[in-house]
Amino acid sequence: MSGKIFHTDLLRSLNSVGKDAEFTTDDRSTIKLPDSAPVLPPPIEDICKLPLTIPFVLKTLWNEYGPTTFRPALARWAPIASPYKTQVRAFTVEAEPLERILFACRQHKTTLTGLLHALTLTSLASQLTEEAAPALASGTTIDMRRYIEPNLPAYPGFKPERTMANFVTLMTHEFERGLVSQIRSLLSRPAVEGTDKSAALSPGLVDLIWSAAARVRREIEGRVEAGLKNDLVGVMKFVGDWQQEMAKTASRPRQHSWWVSGTGVLDGSLPKSSSSSDNAPSPPPASGDDDAWTIRRAQFALSTETTAAAINISPLTVAGERLCVGGSWQDCLFDVSLGERVMADLESWLGQIA
Repeated sequence: MSGKIFHTDLLRSLNSVGKDAEFTTDDRSTIKLPDSAPVLPPPIEDICKLPLTIPFVLKTLWNEYGPTTFRPALARWAPIASPYKTQVRAFTVEAEPLERILFACRQHKTTLTGLLHALTLTSLASQLTEEAAPALASGTTIDMRRYIEPNLPAYPGFKPERTMANFVTLMTHEFERGLVSQIRSLLSRPAVEGTDKSAALSPGLVDLIWSAAARVRREIEGRVEAGLKNDLVGVMKFVGDWQQEMAKTASRPRQHSWWVSGTGVLDGSLPKSSSSSDNAPSPPPASGDDDAWTIRRAQFALSTETTAAAINISPLTVAGERLCVGGSWQDCLFDVSLGERVMADLESWLGQIA
């Protein structure tokens, strides 16, 4: 979300040059810093209540420090390792087929995020054996700005929807052994086959994918409606030493096999006269205005976070333009062909399913 805010502000600034922005050509190689220090955004715990219930805290502690034997969804197939480099792949979906995909999502009571979860689940189930991954778990990032009250007296001028800050949380989706086994039984490409061609999706498998996608959407809606009650961010106050905590995390099995982290739709056109306080989507420049800056294509990918998900799926689109789906993973975590197969499957199946 912070990246989206940055590019929106950059586009606004580019289109305001010559009107309400200072622009000099005396010395373009010199960066002029403001006289006063910038006002940093407040931490989320200072501006929002993060209530916790005792059962949630106990469950979280058990998941973090308890035995992992009875948690089949942990990503044991992708143990935490080094080096800390990132592999990045991406593909695009043109605007017309994207409209068909989004229409199909609406028909099946889900979203693109839910569909990407279900398709990634299907791809990994086809490549990993039941012994390596009897069940799977994924994560969805959630923007916390929606919960921040506007016009906070203690922070005058603070606008969360216009502020680049770490206002994000994460929720987990677990796909149980029975579902993963059912997906494997319906796939025409066994994990041991190693073919480079994406499997054809049978009608039964397509129905299962849509069911999983709709379930993910319901889980996200439930988490959003619950607000900040029993959120993982609220538990962080119990961590006394973060270096020690991260070292412990690195010694345990990875929790998520993949994340879907999207920033939604980026508005690619802003009028030159738009002010910095304008938060609404802006109409495209007038016809014939060749001097206006616009965004036609955007791509988003996450760098490797060693103890986080094994694979990161990052969709982003510019309004009215093509969708770009980024995929990233830690180098040497697994054979590069696995990550490339996930991305190839997503690209192929998005076309098949709509």
